[in-house]
Amino acid sequence: MRRIKRLDAGRLWRVGVWVLIAAYFLYFGALTVQKHDAFQTTAFDLGNVDQAVWNTRHGRLLALTNIEGLTNRLGTHVEPILVPISLLYFVWSDPRALLLLQTAVIALGAWPVYLIARRVSDHRRDTQAYLAQEALPLTFVLVYLLFPALQSANVFDFHAVALAPTFFLFAFYYLLAERWGRFALFALLTMSCKEDAPLLVGMLGL
Repeated sequence: MRRIKRLDAGRLWRVGVWVLIAAYFLYFGALTVQKHDAFQTTAFDLGNVDQAVWNTRHGRLLALTNIEGLTNRLGTHVEPILVPISLLYFVWSDPRALLLLQTAVIALGAWPVYLIARRVSDHRRDTQAYLAQEALPLTFVLVYLLFPALQSANVFDFHAVALAPTFFLFAFYYLLAERWGRFALFALLTMSCKEDAPLLVGMLGL
């Protein structure tokens, strides 16, 4: 009976995590779109990323024209993740799609934070440690979602590197869980966000 109650409580804690993720997405999604609608986004970087993604969707790989002396975004950053992101423009060809995608990916980073914290505390089975086992992971989720630097990255235009923390956290969790296929997938996604991201993944390997 006690085990069943703990399982039910565990589901409630997980629901709480997803409620926080949804709340973050709704708030920051609306905020970033409102900033764009109020002409508070810039040609650097939302403008040139939007142009590179739009051109990729139309068959011109990462082409751009709004940086003097450059005809391709690869001249500034190596961000292969922009290629699959360009598929989004088949659904909604609008820079606001990038802003909402960025917010959604950042919000989802709270889930691996919860899984990592839960995994670390899960070995403690005594009743006294139950609160730490369930509530402490939720505290880490709140710390992640309320982290000012992450929020600042979220509201400042669109940057592919802002997606990297979520991918890295998933990679770290799957490394701990020894689920190598998923670890490899999220490690690759992390490295695709910016030219220096492979160094971070390399340090994780070491």
